[in-house]
Amino acid sequence: MGSSIGEFYGYKVKGRIQDANDLYDAEGNIKVALPEGITVNPTTGVWVGDWLYEDINGDGVINENDRTSIGSPLPLFTGGFGNTFTWKNFDLNIYLSYSYGNKVMNWLRVTMDNPGTTTNKFKRASEYAKIGLIDPNGSDEDIYNVYVESAGKWMPRMSAGDVNDNDRISDLYIEDGSYIRLQNVSLAYNLPSAVCKKIHFASARISFNAQNLFTLTKYTGYDPEIGMTTEQYSTSGQNALLNGIDTGRYPSPRIYTLGLSIGF
Repeated sequence: MGSSIGEFYGYKVKGRIQDANDLYDAEGNIKVALPEGITVNPTTGVWVGDWLYEDINGDGVINENDRTSIGSPLPLFTGGFGNTFTWKNFDLNIYLSYSYGNKVMNWLRVTMDNPGTTTNKFKRASEYAKIGLIDPNGSDEDIYNVYVESAGKWMPRMSAGDVNDNDRISDLYIEDGSYIRLQNVSLAYNLPSAVCKKIHFASARISFNAQNLFTLTKYTGYDPEIGMTTEQYSTSGQNALLNGIDTGRYPSPRIYTLGLSIGF
């Protein structure tokens, strides 16, 4: 109750396992919730470099019962504002649009940040969590001898089976979709009537228009104003439950227009 339509639903990430201290207490007991049926193991279980998920219901295991609301695609408010400035024969019109408080699921990061797949990837997928040895002569299967040596901000370790399911739908992929965009700028010059009369025009106006000049946003995808892709429209019947999911919609292009208006 009280949730918005199309609200994102998934897991909450507590952080990345950097070393054994993130898994075990001083007595050697597991102090965090692990995925149901999974143990600590470099190949068949959870390991250093994997994500830790929040145990929402407190039952000591991570499973589908720990999914929760992780954000709404609906903004708190949207709008725009603009003004027209005039000086002598010049007109300058500026219009800005904005959205605030909405979340976007960056689906491209789910698919293209995953270092364990063979599909297309972003360059940052090469920044996966690399595991180092505390004692170079020790075993890389000893949890107390391994740690995350280097990693990008969003990157888990690379593992063939990904038993921990590091790319499960979580708040890791939910981003702030707020933005402010310079939607339109138009500059025009009206030729003086004396000049128009000499060239036998009743009026003449030269204009330059630019759209989507720049966008201020924290969103890391191509465009925070994502709408729906053609595929989403065709397969969902404009389903409101697919709001705010960025599957790679082409960003709004910059458009420049030069115009000449003449009156006779």
